[in-house]
Amino acid sequence: MTATRTAETADHALTASFQQTRSRVMARGGIVATAHPLATAAGLEALRKGGNAMDAAIAAALTTAVVLPAMCGLG
Repeated sequence: MTATRTAETADHALTASFQQTRSRVMARGGIVATAHPLATAAGLEALRKGGNAMDAAIAAALTTAVVLPAMCGLG
């Protein structure tokens, strides 16, 4: 019985360690989706300043390279 509970606890801990939550960043007139809220905010700021989708994508990618370097880069 103890071995079963230990295995269940370990399974629960493993499952919980892989659950991720994402914060919501919302705006009117545009959508930017990234893995980090600061990168999303950079893309939205590019749109707010009159940029197009490509400007927002570049701003988000450059910010992602700084805040999550393993997730984005040249090559």
